[in-house]
Amino acid sequence: MGNVEGRAAKKTQAGEREKDLSDAFRHGMDAARALGFDVHIRAVLETDPGAWACELWKGEERVPNGSGLGKGSREAARVGALFEALEHYVSESDYLGSELVQNVSAHAVADADGLLYRDQAVRLLGEFADEPIGCLEYRELCSGLSVPVPIFLSTPGYVDADTSFRASLGDNYDYSAVWRYSSNNGWAAGVTTAEATVHALNEVVERDALSLLLIGQFLRRRRRPLRVVDRESLPGELADLAAYAEKLTGRTVYLLDMTTDVSVPAFLAFLPPENGMPARVRGCGASLSSDHAAYRALTELVQIQGAIAAGAPPASNFHRDDSMLPYPPMQACRRADFTARLPDAHIVPFKSTSPPAMPQAHLEELLRRLSDRGYSVLRRQAATPEGLAVVSVLVPGMERFMLVTDGILVLPGPRGQHFMEN
Repeated sequence: MGNVEGRAAKKTQAGEREKDLSDAFRHGMDAARALGFDVHIRAVLETDPGAWACELWKGEERVPNGSGLGKGSREAARVGALFEALEHYVSESDYLGSELVQNVSAHAVADADGLLYRDQAVRLLGEFADEPIGCLEYRELCSGLSVPVPIFLSTPGYVDADTSFRASLGDNYDYSAVWRYSSNNGWAAGVTTAEATVHALNEVVERDALSLLLIGQFLRRRRRPLRVVDRESLPGELADLAAYAEKLTGRTVYLLDMTTDVSVPAFLAFLPPENGMPARVRGCGASLSSDHAAYRALTELVQIQGAIAAGAPPASNFHRDDSMLPYPPMQACRRADFTARLPDAHIVPFKSTSPPAMPQAHLEELLRRLSDRGYSVLRRQAATPEGLAVVSVLVPGMERFMLVTDGILVLPGPRGQHFMEN
């Protein structure tokens, strides 16, 4: 499998990285040292492909939120783990300076003519008390327009923090009705801003696609058949990777095409769960390169299976649980088990795409495809050492319903509702 992975690794960057993996690792290590951290990195699944874990330490203490997991070849997994640890640390530190926080009227944020109104959580703000809510400044990438975005939307730690901490920043908003929509969706790290933004947008597209897949299979009035990729049509490296995933799990792995109207290839590597449990061992990927999107989905499944086998399953961003017992369709979304849908699935051929050669070109093409569907892209760049870029990207209107798979009772937004009814 190592030789297969080595051949596949040449394709996995797919023009999305600015540097090769060895240079990227060096940049990440330099950034960690500049922040005053030691890096502890180890193999969780020492195969090829496998999974690696990274922890940031300061002296004898582990850095809060400074951990990450990486997947793929040994080198790719090490880079991924390191940059994810840096991303997690920075994302939960970006709001700590009171001079950065703007406290804006919640109803002004939820204005029907504003850029944020397409977001389900933002709409909810307009239904409750008009109190100031803590925001950070984002920029709309095409126009350069400055937009205050509520911190809670992209930073779960801000919601989890003690109310006295938020009050020290001037934010006394009551989050009890909206906390469940908080997600770190759209955070990413890279060597350059363009690279990080590409990773962030791919994640937003991927999670939107998973959200619509759940809605389409379990909530939609007229359900459409699943699209299962014909294994015989996969390029050799991906076919071997799928076979390896099956060997590791001991069960059949299905690659589902969940590409949406945004036309960015997106896939789910689905492993039918056992004993009625939620389908937690799964992988998702989205990229302008369909090969890379499928690769990411399959290696993420391998990563999660490896972490579980090692006794260290990746923790959810949320440690809460809502009862969905009164809502069977929502229970089905929570479990994300498509097994019963497989017999009626359409078998579709895998089609390789030709991605741009560099991150900036990827970014421009992603922005074009999103704009063609009417979506604006907002971005905030966090303060970081040289050689590290960490960004938060928000695409108002793209779905975050996938949070239901973490046991959080959320409702589809306008995009999901339209998809559900049409």
